[in-house]
Amino acid sequence: MRLIFIFILLCNYCLGNPFAEFVARCPFSHRLNDDPIVYPNQPGVSHLHDFFGSTIVNAFTNDTCSLLAGPTTCNPTGDKSSYWVPTLFDPSGQPVRVKRATFYYQTKRLSML
Repeated sequence: MRLIFIFILLCNYCLGNPFAEFVARCPFSHRLNDDPIVYPNQPGVSHLHDFFGSTIVNAFTNDTCSLLAGPTTCNPTGDKSSYWVPTLFDPSGQPVRVKRATFYYQTKRLSML
């Protein structure tokens, strides 16, 4: 996914846009006690996370190929990334279901690369 993102940045730069931005609007996908980066291959070890984007990410996700093959909740649908955040709890201790989230990447001037 990083290679695709770099390509988008370079295309924007070549087209005269010195600032590049990528926005993904993603409805909620699923909730797990997993964090594939902090606790890889250890399901249930992490605190609770809400996942957006890729619907197949869990503690065992360890490669880009599986992400690219799976479905996504994001718009644009070409964004096969997974985004996860700690679950928010209400005052009674119940998880709050976030309906959607917007994720974005914005660069500084590309001439700084």
